[in-house]
Amino acid sequence: MPPIFSIIFSKVLRYKKQQTNDVIGVYPERMHVQALPERRYLKTSRVMAIIAFISISFNFGFAFVYIKMASSVSSSIYSPPPQNVSADQRYLYSTGLYRLDMFNKAIKPIELSRTIYSAQVLVAENLIEEYITLRYTIVPSYETMKMRMAEGSKLYLLLHKNLQQDLEQAENQLLTLFNNGITGEVYIYFINNVNTNLFEVVFDWFLFDNKKTDQNMCHCLTKDEECLKCLREKASYIQRYKAFLRVNFNANLSSLEDIMQNPYFFNIVTYSLLPIITREGDPWNDIENSLER
Repeated sequence: MPPIFSIIFSKVLRYKKQQTNDVIGVYPERMHVQALPERRYLKTSRVMAIIAFISISFNFGFAFVYIKMASSVSSSIYSPPPQNVSADQRYLYSTGLYRLDMFNKAIKPIELSRTIYSAQVLVAENLIEEYITLRYTIVPSYETMKMRMAEGSKLYLLLHKNLQQDLEQAENQLLTLFNNGITGEVYIYFINNVNTNLFEVVFDWFLFDNKKTDQNMCHCLTKDEECLKCLREKASYIQRYKAFLRVNFNANLSSLEDIMQNPYFFNIVTYSLLPIITREGDPWNDIENSLER
């Protein structure tokens, strides 16, 4: 190595021992006092670096344990049920909620606030509500009434072919009321799934005389207590019915237009309607008591 480079290396890159008067011995007589602030700073920075390293390591470890516990708890809380299970198996695989009983020092299950229904039952209830509403609602429009009862309509497609002929009689009844200036609305109280494909429906049929100024329809946006109060106050005639419907999901539909109106291939196979006579003192006169039956 040339002398010039050796000199540069020794002057610039070579470690220089700190020029102090320190000698290993007793403090403070034999220690360079001017170097103490730098030494305190160095010691403090080292301590802070060690504390920061321990803190970061602890946080990473805590996060790892937390993620493991959260994944194990979530997998134990939610276990997806297998396909095509029975009602008892669905109950076993359903999510359970528990509470801490501090008095008895125990964990107790929380009772379910609602019954678990299958998607098929929910779809059937929705279409049954739509069917009853379409069949008994009378609107002040002759064209609308004819289109609703016509062959190929939504109401027509929801019925089995053996029941479609009954629509002619229902159409004649509704058009007769319409020609006499009568309009009607339906208020459904409940739809109960009796068994696999049998449903029970209880509803009121409210008829209004348009010739009377105070008998106009309520036109409820939502079926709440205010709507029911309006219907009961303004209706000229109220009849309560209990209907039993047996349904399936294998309607014989061929055209695309029919499938678009009934995409679930829903079919009402049997339909029976029973009028309920309400009198004073009769449990059915008060709907809250009648629902308990």
